[in-house]
Amino acid sequence: MIQSIDNDGLMQGYDIKMIKNVVGQSSVPVIAAGGAGSFVHLNEAFEAQVNAVACGSLFNFGDNNPLRAKAFLSNLGVPMKRIK
Repeated sequence: MIQSIDNDGLMQGYDIKMIKNVVGQSSVPVIAAGGAGSFVHLNEAFEAQVNAVACGSLFNFGDNNPLRAKAFLSNLGVPMKRIK
């Protein structure tokens, strides 16, 4: 799990440059955290090849929920893992 301290809580997006750097060097799945403020930000992280995203402020400081996020990402073709 990587977290951008500079972006955390700002809700202006993940540090995509950092994500790409870590993903390019990692042999294990990468979870990005710190900066999500919209569902578009989630998609940008997935486009940077991250395996999962963490987002707190997105759901705590707006009218968003995980079901809406999942629907938004599914509509863009982002694969989802079903967790039982």
